[in-house]
Amino acid sequence: MQIIEKIKFFTVEELACPCCGLFNINPSSVSKLDILRERLSVPLKVNSACRCDKHNKEVGGATNSSHKCSVDTVSYAFDISIPDEAAEKIGTVGDAISYLTENVK
Repeated sequence: MQIIEKIKFFTVEELACPCCGLFNINPSSVSKLDILRERLSVPLKVNSACRCDKHNKEVGGATNSSHKCSVDTVSYAFDISIPDEAAEKIGTVGDAISYLTENVK
């Protein structure tokens, strides 16, 4: 089954590079993002996911950014916005990272 068929809460357009539409993302990362969305029971806004080299440079991304993808390289990163009601469930940014690490497997 292709990764696109497994994505439950997000569209390819939300996750693809906004510059060129490149979509090469780690399936496990998308799965964890979907699980987080489901567990929080609120929509999450993807601010950034896949970035081609050109777009990564335009936004000031790190040279070795986990957002970067190409035909041969997968992206592992997401920048998301979490609504206040979901943030209350998670707490601080550190709590969110712990939540993802410990609970979204």
